[in-house]
Amino acid sequence: KIAAESNLPAYGLLAGGSIAIVKIAGKINVAEGERELSQVKTSLTSQNLSEGKFLADQLETAYQVFVKR
Repeated sequence: KIAAESNLPAYGLLAGGSIAIVKIAGKINVAEGERELSQVKTSLTSQNLSEGKFLADQLETAYQVFVKR
């Protein structure tokens, strides 16, 4: 909520991607988490956000560490 209200859309997306990774890693709702993570990474790289590519790469790294371990 804080990220969404901060008027920093990239960080709102980053928060959403982090939640998606938790869903996947915790086996809470893997299919939904995978879909959300994909959507977030696409949004980060396609919306011309100043740090979008960097943040998408950070989410991929977190995914590799916490899901693919």
